Amino acid sequence: MKFSINRKKLIYILISAAIIIVGGPWLYTSLFRDKPLNPFNETSINNDGVTATTGEIELSGDWKLIDESQVGYRIKERIALKTFETVGRSSEVTGSLKILDSQITQTTFEVDMRTFQSDSGGRDAQFNGRIM
Repeated sequence: MKFSINRKKLIYILISAAIIIVGGPWLYTSLFRDKPLNPFNETSINNDGVTATTGEIELSGDWKLIDESQVGYRIKERIALKTFETVGRSSEVTGSLKILDSQITQTTFEVDMRTFQSDSGGRDAQFNGRIM
């Protein structure tokens, strides 16, 4: 049995395949991709009960991160000819630093890298598996 396809049908098939291969991922990333998380916000510290002083403020001493601290990553990725900003964050961070005479003399920070979360479960699986 001989298979025969005319040239016109072959051209239609190839053009359709090219549209699906290029257009499919572009359409998916345009319609279904979530927006990345907003950049970190600076947290204001409640100043109730604090009195103003004159002169220099003494910074020397040991400082620790507060429980609400976060650590994150923000990278650019390219999918289907489009560039996106990807963000992941974790609140599982602890740390401290020591200041002596306006100089940081010692720092310690620890992050549980398994706790990073982004806007995509698939990306989180890659981050926690292949990447880390």
